[in-house]
Amino acid sequence: MIGAGVGFLVALGATPLFAVLARRLGLLDRPEGRKDHGAPTPLLGGAGLFAGLAAGVAWPGSLDGGGVALLEGTGIAFAVGLLDDSAKRRFPAWGKLAGQCTAAAAALASGLRTPRFSPEPLDLALAGLFLVGATNAWNFLDNMNGLAAGLGAAAAGTLLLLGETASAGPLLGACLGFLPWNFPRARVFAGDAGSHAVGFAVAAAALGACARAEGSLPERALPLLALAVPLLDLVRVVLLRLRLRRLPHVGDHLHLSHRVAAAGLGRVRAVLLLWGLAAACGGAALAASGRGARAARIAEGGALAAFAALARWGARPYQRTTVADS
Repeated sequence: MIGAGVGFLVALGATPLFAVLARRLGLLDRPEGRKDHGAPTPLLGGAGLFAGLAAGVAWPGSLDGGGVALLEGTGIAFAVGLLDDSAKRRFPAWGKLAGQCTAAAAALASGLRTPRFSPEPLDLALAGLFLVGATNAWNFLDNMNGLAAGLGAAAAGTLLLLGETASAGPLLGACLGFLPWNFPRARVFAGDAGSHAVGFAVAAAALGACARAEGSLPERALPLLALAVPLLDLVRVVLLRLRLRRLPHVGDHLHLSHRVAAAGLGRVRAVLLLWGLAAACGGAALAASGRGARAARIAEGGALAAFAALARWGARPYQRTTVADS
């Protein structure tokens, strides 16, 4: 838990300093297009978050091979996001994807722990796909104050309680240290740099937790419930965009967070509801842990059903708002 405390204090103290630096460098997210925040907002909050994570993981006596692999991959993912922030959103999508794949390959080559479900080459390929997918899930879902960091904290807290202390603890602390500057009113944004770092670090910690778990496939997959909300939202929104003949990576207001907010809750309560759903999915994983395959299947099926029910409720204003939101 020392790493969690270090991560919290470093992120809490460093984030406003990076916000000042962002203003001096002109790294601001300006309200335009579909962005409706009230004023230009500094984008370097993700640097404070990553600094907290790195400090917590690298705390003297706590850094091991898995921590080195996590920091190496997360550092590359953070750099890719920072390039996108610095390029004022003109960084090509293929460049981001190539950078994310590089981060995944570097972490796996450095010894990041992965579960064993099939022959090793296939396991490594699936782990790389999972790392890239989770990174994009957090990047896509970073659309409201506190949402990405709060979901990162919920996931890290679940993984910490499942025993992934070395990486999940510092990440939990870093996310909690960043949140006071980003929610409910944002004085700084995490930017793509922050969402890339959180998504990659959570995915790496989840792989480690799955690798440590024992039992049947449903039991070993329980740690993935910590990431259920962002991953399911990624699948949902990509399918919706393809259905509407839009490019999957081009942003819009089709995310579950937007739909729930448009259904009448408003942004703050929509964020709180998704935090609660993520915490409930994590609670289901914790409740089912060690109780056998049947309990694991019930927990995983329940999480999927809860997400589907919320998505169905949030889709009610979909036809009414699609044109305006696009």
